[in-house]
Order: sequence, then C-alpha cells, then structure tokens
Amino acid sequence: MRVGSTMLLVMLGACNIDPQETDPVQTGANLTLDYFADTDVQGFHFEITPVSCGAGSAVVGDVIRANADLVNGIFPGNIDLVSTVLDLESNHVGSDLFLTLEPGCYDVLAVPAAALYADGTWDPSEDCAAASHEGAVVVAGLTTDVTLISQCAGDPVGGLDISVVLNHAPEIGDPVANLQAAECETVRVCAEVFDVDDNPLRVTWTQTSGTDVYEIEADPIEVVDFLSGHRLWQACAHITTEALEAHQFELKVYDVFTDGSDFEDLVDGPSHDRDLFTIETVYRDDDLCFDEHGDLVDAGDGLQRAKGCSYVQAEEWWCSGDYEVNTTIQDAVCDVYGNLDEAALYPECA
Repeated sequence: MRVGSTMLLVMLGACNIDPQETDPVQTGANLTLDYFADTDVQGFHFEITPVSCGAGSAVVGDVIRANADLVNGIFPGNIDLVSTVLDLESNHVGSDLFLTLEPGCYDVLAVPAAALYADGTWDPSEDCAAASHEGAVVVAGLTTDVTLISQCAGDPVGGLDISVVLNHAPEIGDPVANLQAAECETVRVCAEVFDVDDNPLRVTWTQTSGTDVYEIEADPIEVVDFLSGHRLWQACAHITTEALEAHQFELKVYDVFTDGSDFEDLVDGPSHDRDLFTIETVYRDDDLCFDEHGDLVDAGDGLQRAKGCSYVQAEEWWCSGDYEVNTTIQDAVCDVYGNLDEAALYPECA
C-alpha cells in the first residue's frame, strides 16, 4: 500500500458581521471522488475553534463546524497562494471553504471525509488522517491563509482554501536490476520514477551495506516521456565499488514543494517510494600483452577503472599467495622469484 498526504490551505476572512452569525459561507462546485487514486475521500469536515490570542485576550465566538465536497478543478490552477506551495505543473484534487469570522485567534482542524450528508453529518475517511493548525490570527478587513498537510495511507494522496488537495506519493517503475562489476569499474544504474500529481521529484542513492564504495555520483533527474499526460522521469547514478564483496544500495524518490522541501517533512508519515538493489564486486585481471618493445600493455578488453581507486593487480592475485590458486597454475604463471610471468599467463600475446 502506498502512502501519501493531504495538503490543506485555509482562508479565514474578517468582515463586519453579526457576532451571533456563525454559519460559514461556502462556495464552489462539487466533485464526489478522488479520480487520481482510489482513496475514499469525498470531501472534508472542518472545525474552527476560537482561542485566546494571549494573556488577557478574550475568546470570541463559538466553534464553527462545516463540510466541503471536493471541487471541480485541479490545484494549484490559477490560485496564487496555492502555486507558491505546489509546483505549477502539478495536479491535485481538492476542496474549498472560505469563512468570515470575527477578528481574533482560531484553531483550525480539517478531517478528510468518506461521506458528507445533507443534515451536516459525515463519515471519517479510513485512508487519510486529520490535519490542524493552532492560533491562526484573523485581522479585521484582511484574509488569513493557513496551509496544512494531512497524511494519507493507501494510494498516494494532497491541498485546504479552507483549499484541500489530495497528494499521492511518487512511485519507482521497474525494480533496479542487481549488477556485477569489477573492482573500480564504474557502472551506470538508472530507474524510471513517476508522480501521479506531477509534483517535482527528488531522488537519493544511498549505500546500505558492505564496505564503503569508492564513489556514488548521481545525475540530475530528467523528463524522458509522458505517461497518461504526466511526466515520466529518469534517475541515474554512477557507482564505483572497490572491495571484493556484495554491496547493497537504496534508491528513494520523494515529491517536493516549489521551495524544494519534501512533502513528508510536513506530515506525520512517509511520502516516498524506495527500491533496494545489489552490486557484486568480482575480481577481473586486466588482459595484458607485451608490445613490440617488450613493454606490458592493456590488451584492450574494455575494462575502465576509476582513477585513484585501489584494486587487486594481476601479479598480486596470482603470485602473492593471498588467494587460493591451483598450485600448477600458479607455478606456470609465476617465476622462481614470485613475480608474474606475463608470457606464461598470456601465451597468445608472447
């Protein structure tokens, strides 16, 4: 089951209204499903609670409760406030609620709802959790905006006007294949990553087991295709291992806001996908030959090793005795002084 988050953007306005009038003003068309995923969210239940703004400050008004369906439209759309948080190319389903309130301070609670009824009752979502903000300050003649994130489980979900948009966690396509490489040989590892909301993505490559590798160098992710109208990204890294053993790595992909911060930094739970893969480092000696001057040269087997990286030389492998090598073979390729006899090891090049 994927994990996602619900992003909430609250708008509270103070006007010259009757203090006894606590019914919220609601606007917007209604939408009754999250068509980007299979969550049960059909709208939101809101509670706006007056609180003290500080020592000696009076509490103004009663608790306001209101429900709002999902709206017809995709966030951020042309809403400047939402577009400062969500990437302009992202697409989120959400709902909208605007309240007029007495000046003062308010706690805001938004609860995703699986059903909203005409009598004002509602059923809570089983896929998404509540989000809240404490102490929103409403000033006379101005509109106060509050941004909230409600964490969701299930297929990834996200934004509250009071705007609410459903955010879905990004996904990694096919698993990264396990690889085999020679010591100090740099291998290129790639994966396709995707976000149904078209949020910008951030990718990390991390070693999780084995001796520290020589180098991990990640390429910037790039758009390589479109899937159902959404951007399909490719993430690649160049990894150079050194020790003769198996190394495990983890690829993670996160969805991010316009400022580069992760969605999951603002929610009580993850909003990412991950994959584990292994690179096994094996011994390979370089194919060596003598040139016409008697100098040892690479026979051109195509093996490229990273500069500065340490690896086992052919002479060390065959002649040092550090490895279990058949005695007959060792005698055939090492001279009486324990030095590599390249002509015997590579007779076709002698």
